Amino acid sequence: MMKPSPATKDRGGFTLIEIMVALMIFSIVVVVALAALVKIIDANKKSQTIQNAVVNMSFTMESMTRELRTGSMYYCTNSTGTLEALTSLSAQNVTACNGISGTSGGTNGAGFAFLSNSTASNGSGGTCRLIKAYEFVPDAGVSGTFIFKKASQTSCGGALTFTPVIDTAALSLTNFYLAVSNVQYPLLFIKLDGSSGNKDSIKTNFTIQTAASPRLP
Repeated sequence: MMKPSPATKDRGGFTLIEIMVALMIFSIVVVVALAALVKIIDANKKSQTIQNAVVNMSFTMESMTRELRTGSMYYCTNSTGTLEALTSLSAQNVTACNGISGTSGGTNGAGFAFLSNSTASNGSGGTCRLIKAYEFVPDAGVSGTFIFKKASQTSCGGALTFTPVIDTAALSLTNFYLAVSNVQYPLLFIKLDGSSGNKDSIKTNFTIQTAASPRLP
């Protein structure tokens, strides 16, 4: 009977040790690749949240600044709910704010109103300039944050009904600073601090500020 040659014996399968080593190397490669993929996905989500924060807040602040520059009779208050009852503005009730701050965990809001360049019929053959207003209200649903709201009159002496101007699910406002100088041509200054993104890994903090004053007549 012929004995198998050494070459024939070498054609056998892999040994258990070789298979285990190969699986270990493959597992390490997979783990490293998945970790890199997760980081790429988080980086992409973070860039999207930054873009959303910049686009949303920039649009809101630019729109507000344009309205303020064509408006007058800046009115400021540090009492939440005051603006809802405001139906008219004149030189007698223009109010300055030396500086109102709202910080995370605060319970007080603030806001401002002004006469816009939009007009409506007053029912007596004349017209009136309509009031626009913005306010910061503590968010009862998310502790330590504020809701940024806007209201516009639709008729002379009409009520102000506020609605949010930013998506609170995507952006959180944690601090604000509001100041209005009471001079012939008042200057309004706003600074906002907040964050975008719901997860800590993609959360991005931001600070945005603007100033506006009425255009010269």
